[in-house]
Amino acid sequence: MQVRCARDVFELLRRGDANRSVRQTDMNQQSSRGHAILQVKLQQCASEACSATVTSKINLVDLAGSERNPEAADKKSSAETHAINVSLSALVSVVAALTNKSKHIPYRDSKLTHLLKDSLGGNSNTFLIATIAPTAKCFQESVSTLKFADRASSVVNSVTRNARSDLAGLLERKDREIRRLTGLLTDFSKSHGHEHRQDAEKASKSALQAQQLQRQIEELRVRCPPLQGFLPRARHTGQHACITARTGARS
Repeated sequence: MQVRCARDVFELLRRGDANRSVRQTDMNQQSSRGHAILQVKLQQCASEACSATVTSKINLVDLAGSERNPEAADKKSSAETHAINVSLSALVSVVAALTNKSKHIPYRDSKLTHLLKDSLGGNSNTFLIATIAPTAKCFQESVSTLKFADRASSVVNSVTRNARSDLAGLLERKDREIRRLTGLLTDFSKSHGHEHRQDAEKASKSALQAQQLQRQIEELRVRCPPLQGFLPRARHTGQHACITARTGARS
């Protein structure tokens, strides 16, 4: 079920608690007759800065206590007690297999261990809170619980980050960026292209005129070789006369 805020999560908790089976026992008036599991899956979608999708899972588990089946119990109570003890035995077997480094881990022996596979020997951070009763009547159950907690603390999990590259999303973001840059380039060309074309045309005309003048000068030099020495002298004489005239006018 998809949730979007903490209020939705608490609403699911309320509904689950209302459907949970409880029964009065010798030690507790509201003893739970089944395990309660809240499993929340979180997904952080890929963003512009990160192309990976990060996923995580939170398991909140309230295990029902192991109890001896009373002789005067009805069939329903006996079935509930048997189911609780079977799932707890499967949990003990999984923990024992993990601590002994067995090749086969019996996760599928129970729905409980199958759901908690990531928390038992997986890549998750796992915390175990063991509760015991401070009475002599529950001494054996308390010792059994403490032994299980001690053994479970030896299970080693390899905590890793669940990141998956979103190639399709990355390609889509790249395409959007290309389209955006193409649009900016088109707008810039429309607003400044006319001015650039005019400048380019002026530069082209100036270059063409310079080439034409250079060709005309070369043709004149070829046709009139005697003038090649005369032109520099005439230019120098004209400049000298101009300087003399300016000097005479000042004096």
